[in-house]
Order: sequence, then C-alpha cells, then structure tokens
Amino acid sequence: MVAVHRVTDLAAAQRLEPLQALTAQAMARKFAYKNRPWVHALVLRIWPLREPPTLTETAQMLGCVSWVPLGELKVDVGAPAVSDADLTARAAEVQRLLEG
Repeated sequence: MVAVHRVTDLAAAQRLEPLQALTAQAMARKFAYKNRPWVHALVLRIWPLREPPTLTETAQMLGCVSWVPLGELKVDVGAPAVSDADLTARAAEVQRLLEG
C-alpha cells in the first residue's frame, strides 16, 4: 500500500471520480450509508498475476461476504502494473485532488 486517506469531505471524495470506479452519485450514497460520512481512498501498488490461483472453497466463503481470509496463498506475479515514477505521480494526483 502506498497511501491511505480517510476522506471526510464528500466534495473531496467526488473529485476522485476520474481515478476510481464509483460515480459521484455512488460516492454520495457511501457517505450516507449507516451514518458513516467518510470513505478511505487507497493508492495501491499492483502486480499482475502470471496465473490465477485456485482456491478451495471454505465455509467462510459461503453467503454474502465482502472479505474472505485466504491464509497462506502463494502467487507468481509479473512486473508492477505502473512504473515507480507513474505511481508517485498518481499518488501526488490523489493528494492534490483531495486538497482541492
């Protein structure tokens, strides 16, 4: 993980729309959900998998879950998805957008 930002201002969160998957309207719904008016914006370093892992289904994976512990999982990864320079620039862009 490169950076974690706890974003408590909806307008600031909505400025991140071009950099992530949620629309401005979806972000507004996130801010209204369960009276938790914040989101976390993450800047992540990503490595592509050379081959997808095969997982054995467990009881923890059944039902409606968002996160499932995977335990010890060994994967073969390629080169980072973006260069160090691009990652630094993207992290700076997130910071700039959050500051307005």
